[in-house]
Amino acid sequence: MLKPLVRLLGILFLLSSFTISTYAFPGFPEAPGEDGNFPPLPPSLVLDATDNDGIYTITWFAPFSTTVTLYEKVGSGAFTSIYVGSAVSFNRTGQANGTYSYYVRSCNAYGCANSTVSAIVVSTGPVIPAAPNTPTSNSYANTGTYTISWNVPSGVTSYTLEERKNNTGSWTVFAGFTTNSKGFTCQSNGAYDYRVKACNSAGCSSFSAISTDVVVSNNSCRRIRFIHTDLLGSPVSETDEQGSVQ
Repeated sequence: MLKPLVRLLGILFLLSSFTISTYAFPGFPEAPGEDGNFPPLPPSLVLDATDNDGIYTITWFAPFSTTVTLYEKVGSGAFTSIYVGSAVSFNRTGQANGTYSYYVRSCNAYGCANSTVSAIVVSTGPVIPAAPNTPTSNSYANTGTYTISWNVPSGVTSYTLEERKNNTGSWTVFAGFTTNSKGFTCQSNGAYDYRVKACNSAGCSSFSAISTDVVVSNNSCRRIRFIHTDLLGSPVSETDEQGSVQ
């Protein structure tokens, strides 16, 4: 009768000397202490491989973490921290063409773990240029021979310049030239306004503000004028050598 009791007490003693950890399974880190707490698992990062507008989101899954740090590398440069907090994603906007690499480091009170590195290639097409500044003229405008010029917006490949005389009528269009200026010779007396827009393969900007009147008051150029009459010889219209009505 005594022997079975001794055996039972021995078995109970042996069982009481073991501590079973619920975290000592494959895929789980071992607890640093006997309180059952453990460092975070390595986080996973979700990122598209390519982007065509410079706007994208980096998303991650970081089990058992309290804080995550997102690191970014541009091209072959060094990784730098761009976010620290507890969110699960981070938005990037206005990214220029190039390769951007990322990884996440997740931490809690018991340690840290890093994700693997993921990269995205940004390749954006051309964007419509900004509108040029208000066109200006040089100091020789009053003679009828002058140059209109403006600034060069980023990404521009051509310009459309428009001219209007005496603030009335339709605009005369000068399109398709690539320099940021246009010269005029022997303009007739009057006040001329100008506006310009910048273009590339993506489209054209809005027009610039309209220039201050370019006043021609001392035209000394010899010009050919054609007087058109009716059957009775009375003048009915006048044109220049290009056939433009004066």
